[in-house]
Amino acid sequence: MDFWWVYLNRWLIPVLLTATVLFFHFNQKEIRKRIGKLKNKNRREWVSVVFDGFSLRLDDWRFTVVLPIIAAFALDLLAAWVFQQPLRSMGEPLFTAVATSGFLNPVSEEFLVRGLLLGMFLATAIILKKPTKFTFLKKPVKISEASYQKIAWALVILTGLVFSFAHDNVIFFQFAGRLASGVLYGALYLASGRNLLPAIVAHAAGNWLIIALDAPHF
Repeated sequence: MDFWWVYLNRWLIPVLLTATVLFFHFNQKEIRKRIGKLKNKNRREWVSVVFDGFSLRLDDWRFTVVLPIIAAFALDLLAAWVFQQPLRSMGEPLFTAVATSGFLNPVSEEFLVRGLLLGMFLATAIILKKPTKFTFLKKPVKISEASYQKIAWALVILTGLVFSFAHDNVIFFQFAGRLASGVLYGALYLASGRNLLPAIVAHAAGNWLIIALDAPHF
C-alpha cells in the first residue's frame, strides 16, 4: 500500500499534471479555438479567463526568473534562521529528489494550486469587475478594482494555507515555511498577471536550494 501511494503521489500524478501543463502550453491556439466554440457566452468567457492563468510567459527574465529565485532563496534561509531549523530534504535518493522536488513537483503543484485553484477564483473575480448577470439574481453583479485586489490577496493567502496543509508537516517550522512559500508563489503569480512561470521558478529554486544544502546526506 505504501509503495503504491508513494508511486501515485510522487510520480504518477506529478507526471500527468506536468504533461498537462506542457500540453496546454504547446497547444494554446487549438485550445483557444475550442473554447471559442462554446455556445454559452458566460461559460466561454470564464473558461477563457481561466485558461489565461495557465500561461508560461518568459516576459522580462529579470522578473520572471531572477527575482523569483532570489526571493525563494531569501525566504527559505530566513525561515531556517528564524526557527533555527536546518533545511532538509525528504531523505530520498538524489535522482528522485532532483526529478520530483526539482522539476515535477514545482510544475504540477503550481499548476494545481495556483493555476487551477487560485486561477479559477481569480477568473470569477475578474469577470465580476464588469456587470455580470446571473439567472438567480435580479440585478447584475459588479465589484470595484479595490474590492478585486482585496479578494485576490485574500485568495493568495487562502491557497497558501491549502498548499501548506496538503504537505506532510511534522513540525510547526514545516507548516509555517510552506505557508510562507505558498503565499510567495501566489504573490508572484498575481503580480505577474497570472503567469505560472515565476511561481514555478521560485518553487523549483527553493527545492533546489534544499537539495544542494542536503547533498552530503544523500
